[in-house]
Amino acid sequence: MFSTSITTILILIIASSLFDQYTTQNCTTTGRFSIYGTNCKYYIHCTYAGGVYYSTTFYCPGTTFFSPRSQACVATFTCGDTYCDTAMTDIVNSTYADFLDPNLSDGVSYIRCARYNDTAIFPTYLTCPFTFNISSTTGNTYNQGCCPYVTC
Repeated sequence: MFSTSITTILILIIASSLFDQYTTQNCTTTGRFSIYGTNCKYYIHCTYAGGVYYSTTFYCPGTTFFSPRSQACVATFTCGDTYCDTAMTDIVNSTYADFLDPNLSDGVSYIRCARYNDTAIFPTYLTCPFTFNISSTTGNTYNQGCCPYVTC
């Protein structure tokens, strides 16, 4: 009996160290959302109860990363935080750019990298309603939105 109680307490302590629940104004809808700047190691699960949004912060353990597309911690994933920081290095005259999602090869999934205050670059994972094409006219590896044609 005593051993079971200690085991239960240890499990609760470990589980509570993996997330921290708090009420936040950051949640405006329900779902799971990556926390920018954590290299996809942390995400927030937003819930709604009694007219109030609540968030629970979770940590992806070991070598797993939070995938906004699968809504889970996964082992193989290119994080949008670092991807956007690198991808936007050469793009100076734009507040955002769209890149094919390196995690999927479906031709319609892309990452929108958006600048905020000329420094932080936030990734948003999106899907075109039709085939996403890379701009062949400029030779760039990015495109300002979904392109419905073979060449943009």
